[in-house]
Amino acid sequence: MSMFQLVPQHFQGLVMVFFEVIMILHNLEASLQLALIQSNYLVSKLQEHRPDIQFETVTMSTPGDRDLSQSIVKIGESALWTLELENSLKSGRVDMIVHSLKDVSTSLPHGLVLGSILERANPRDAIVMSPQNHGHTLATLPNGSVIGTSSLRRAAQIRRSYPHLKIYDIRGNIDGRMQKLDESGQYDGLCLAAAALERMGAEYEKRTSQILSPEECMYAVSQAALAVECRANDVDGLNLLDNLHHRDTALRVVAERAYQKRLKAGCSEPVGAHSILKDGVLTLKGAVFTADGKEAIFDEETIRLPNGIKDGTEEQSSDLKQYSCIVTGRCNDPRLFQAAERLGTELADRMIKNGAEDILITVRKQIAAENAGGK
Repeated sequence: MSMFQLVPQHFQGLVMVFFEVIMILHNLEASLQLALIQSNYLVSKLQEHRPDIQFETVTMSTPGDRDLSQSIVKIGESALWTLELENSLKSGRVDMIVHSLKDVSTSLPHGLVLGSILERANPRDAIVMSPQNHGHTLATLPNGSVIGTSSLRRAAQIRRSYPHLKIYDIRGNIDGRMQKLDESGQYDGLCLAAAALERMGAEYEKRTSQILSPEECMYAVSQAALAVECRANDVDGLNLLDNLHHRDTALRVVAERAYQKRLKAGCSEPVGAHSILKDGVLTLKGAVFTADGKEAIFDEETIRLPNGIKDGTEEQSSDLKQYSCIVTGRCNDPRLFQAAERLGTELADRMIKNGAEDILITVRKQIAAENAGGK
């Protein structure tokens, strides 16, 4: 068995191997358990294809994980979670980073790519009720009931769909949030990603009281998709990752990320998406909301994808094709990804003409004013 292990700042005495692969986890306190679950899942999938290689994980905390005193909206965008990790990847300290794709910027540093998109889990949002509200849905909760969420997108849509409810910010790992829900008396329910509850296991998933439909709450761009970031010149790593590349998920998130990029929207802004790929037809629905949810721009776009499949015999080359920072994979026709990217861009362009950009500018000004006021 080829053996490789890599721990930051300890490079001596390593065994020479075919190539090195290391996943680095970007959470310490905020979501370490979930990050470990996701990383272990990736390792198990990689080992199915290369049982002769030993993969080792490395943990790292980032500024976004360490500062739990402020809301995500106030502390900033995804660079707080990815910058330190990507520096480790570029320097060669690690070989791969596993991400929740919704937290990854639509632009990556030069020389880095998303080498694999794993099959997407349930992308919708879920409601977990406090014990005293067991059996309730958002619609049946009493007036003034409090829902906890750190997401401006979720907050805006819950306010829009259920104006009788109040929204309070809540951060921390899932265990900490559940404990606050059950013991603090501050919250009547939480809004969390359904995929996170599923990945945490049956004890968490069974607490799910309600799965929100796209009509109630459109999910975040790329929500529930795992991505693996690597160096663009790491041909061996890219060829290994290609075994895990889920084409349909990749096409959906390429469209979603292109839409987000054209809107110039960050991952913490109130932008929703909903994509469907069926029988060669890709549909993308989008929405942009004011913080209070009272104003919104909705639209959708559909495209029939070209029927392109390569024979899959060639390996990744130095001429690496990528769309929304995602590689096509050696078995996929780039025209599929070009079409998906175009779909997202065209949807965003039309929404901008209809006022989406104006809404986002207003939201950003509100956030800036709150930050300046120390609220």
